[in-house]
Amino acid sequence: MSDKAPKGIHEDWQVDVNDYVFFDKIWQDWAPVYEVIPVDYEKWNDWYSDEDRDYDEEPKGETISTDPLDDASNLIRNVITGLRAWGQGPVLAAMKGLGINAVNDQATADQVIDWLGENYDTIFEQDIDYSDIPKVPDIGYKPVEMDVTYIPKYSDSEKVIRHAYDGKSHLLNERPQLNFSEYDMPVNTLYEP
Repeated sequence: MSDKAPKGIHEDWQVDVNDYVFFDKIWQDWAPVYEVIPVDYEKWNDWYSDEDRDYDEEPKGETISTDPLDDASNLIRNVITGLRAWGQGPVLAAMKGLGINAVNDQATADQVIDWLGENYDTIFEQDIDYSDIPKVPDIGYKPVEMDVTYIPKYSDSEKVIRHAYDGKSHLLNERPQLNFSEYDMPVNTLYEP
């Protein structure tokens, strides 16, 4: 986690929020409203003092949220939602950059979003001094041919194959023709031969 505070809008791009309107309302009028209703202390105390209390029925507080966009037209909902994604500071900076004080249609909102797409990084405070960054020396690349020939660890005369029957070992290059008649192997059949 960084101990630096997030970069704010540069002072050249800061504006008074009351000077800019969105469908005849300021930015804050389109923000969702959250009302927190705390738990009733007496109801909770009565529940807690009951020795046979049911934990599924514990009294709890309530949060009521109201979004002004719920009752707005599709055009207003689309425009405000699109602008909310960028944030209040950048949107107002874009409107200042475009020289407009009101967004009342989709075309104007598209202009603001297009401007933000091109100029978003320029509206924030820059705390990087690029002159202090050291240059990376160019050491050049010199290809080197590598010897990748494979040398086996064991020669063919040292390789041995072991068969699962009778534990006899045979060299790989001297594979014998197996003669099963020399092995006394039981016959697995129901019938006598």
